[in-house]
Amino acid sequence: MATLSAVTRKNMAKQASLDFFVKKKHTFSEYSSRCKRNGTDGSRPEQVKTRRVHTSFTRKYDPSYIEFGFVAVIDGEVLKPQCIICGDILANEAMKPSKLKRHLFSKHKEISSQPKEFFERKSSELRSRPKQVFSVSHTNISALRASYKVALPVAKLKTPYTIAETLVKDCIRGVCLEMLGESAAEKVAQVPLSNDTMARRIQELASDMEDQLIEQIKEAKYFSLQLDECRDTANMIILLVYVRFEHGDDIKEEFFFSASLPTNTTSSELYEALKNYVVSKCGLEFRFCVGLCSDGAASMTGMHSEVVTQIKELAPECKITHCFIHRESLAMEKVSAELNSVLTDTVKIVNYVKSNSLNSRLFSLLCDNMEADHKQLLLHAEIRWLSRGKVLSRMFEIRNELLVFLQSKKPVWSQLFRDVNWTARLAYLSDIFSIFNDLNVSMQGKNATCFSMADKIEGQKQKLEAWKNRVSTDCYDMFHNLTTVIHEVGNDLDIAHLRKIVSEHLTNLLDCFELYFPSKEDPRVGNSWIQNPFLSPKDNLNLTVTLRDNLLKLATDEGLKMNFENTASLASFWIKVKNEYPELAEVALKSLLLFPSTSLCETGFSALSVIKTKHRNSLNIHNPLRVALSSIQPRLDKLTSKKQAHLSH
Repeated sequence: MATLSAVTRKNMAKQASLDFFVKKKHTFSEYSSRCKRNGTDGSRPEQVKTRRVHTSFTRKYDPSYIEFGFVAVIDGEVLKPQCIICGDILANEAMKPSKLKRHLFSKHKEISSQPKEFFERKSSELRSRPKQVFSVSHTNISALRASYKVALPVAKLKTPYTIAETLVKDCIRGVCLEMLGESAAEKVAQVPLSNDTMARRIQELASDMEDQLIEQIKEAKYFSLQLDECRDTANMIILLVYVRFEHGDDIKEEFFFSASLPTNTTSSELYEALKNYVVSKCGLEFRFCVGLCSDGAASMTGMHSEVVTQIKELAPECKITHCFIHRESLAMEKVSAELNSVLTDTVKIVNYVKSNSLNSRLFSLLCDNMEADHKQLLLHAEIRWLSRGKVLSRMFEIRNELLVFLQSKKPVWSQLFRDVNWTARLAYLSDIFSIFNDLNVSMQGKNATCFSMADKIEGQKQKLEAWKNRVSTDCYDMFHNLTTVIHEVGNDLDIAHLRKIVSEHLTNLLDCFELYFPSKEDPRVGNSWIQNPFLSPKDNLNLTVTLRDNLLKLATDEGLKMNFENTASLASFWIKVKNEYPELAEVALKSLLLFPSTSLCETGFSALSVIKTKHRNSLNIHNPLRVALSSIQPRLDKLTSKKQAHLSH
């Protein structure tokens, strides 16, 4: 029994080992099959990756935080820590000792070693004066708004950004210190006015002005454009574009945009720059563009210009206008050989005196001794349209001083001023160019229409015709300087030869004006009803039968006639009657929207030359240029609501 029992136990042990092996094998098979189903090789146990879940919670205030100078305030139903020293309100996530302590040591290091009782006393003082806490918490917002209000005139005056911190801030602080005391001066000193801050503020102001402008154009539907290009101090070609559209109860003119043309200024480049901004960025449709005005260059409005052909495809009604002022300047360029010799001599004399600093000083001293009205000559610049008339007028006014000055230095030129015939031609040129300078200036400015420009050109044509008839009878009263010379020299002047020269020049002017302002292209032809719908039209109307009937109905309305007489502008009148006569008003407003000249672009180029000088030739001109030229007021409340206010350190 003992032996059997031993054998039995041995067999039982073998059976147990066999069962354990089978069980392990079965378990491994199941694990392998599971690994295959899961796409693993089973070489190592499967590891389950867990993602750490971040839970957001609201931190609570602990009374011990008072030792760091913080109390709890409710801001938008959220508990936040507020510094009892400066009034700054931090985020709820900062409600922990490390961040509160960092604020204390970084902002108020001088009181960081104060005991807990010091901050408790400060806290109780603030609780007893809630108005003071309120004013402190709003210091940051007031400083932020103030920085925008400083940035706006800095950009309007086209000054460098550094002037805000180096001059404006010190001046305001000094005034506040004298008038309001040190507390007010300390508050003013907290306004952020650094160079970078001014650059950001001006960029944000420009962006807000641009957004408002685009919204206004979209509301107006129809618009017209005025464009021109020039070269800045960094030799970059800058395209300037102005826009005119209906806004409120009148027509509004605004700076639209500026674009840099890095390569060529071909028509394709100009069109792409125009299209990218108008269509792609602003979301406007070119089919609502009713007019395009430029200086008449081939790349702008030439027969094969892409600017014209592409816009015409998108907006068939778009009318292309060549600048009236530029055409008037071109009409003045043609002069006879005898008059041109006087111009050449004038330029030589001016250059001789002005190009040498010693000559310039000596001539100025001579004019002072002779008690002349002027002490300097003016330089002639071909690109400046008013230059020629001003140079000639100045030379005529100080002709006696020039005669004395040139006697010893340039006797040949001095003899010119002794020649009465040459002096008479100089007087005539100074008169005629001064007259056309006045015409040029009268056509500049805002809110001019093609109709008002055409009226002035037609008036000048009629004057030239009348002057031509008067000259044939030796009447020169319309030329003041020439009349003065005739009275001074008497019979020494060859009046017959002078009559011939003046008559030929006036005839040439009439021909040139007809060439550049042909009567058949007069914008008033067929549109006289737009200027005054209550007068009987003198020509055929460019209107359908229905519109003619509406015009007859409007012309007999005495109430509207009184409104027309009391309305400041034509556009205002047609906007007022738009609800009653929509189709008639639409035709009239499309004509009134057209730009007659590029004078606004010329004004923009003047601003560009002031902003981007050789000392600021790397400046991005587009944002400061918009703020300087736009009349739109920025929305400061909207701008400040998007920013977190910080004080200047």
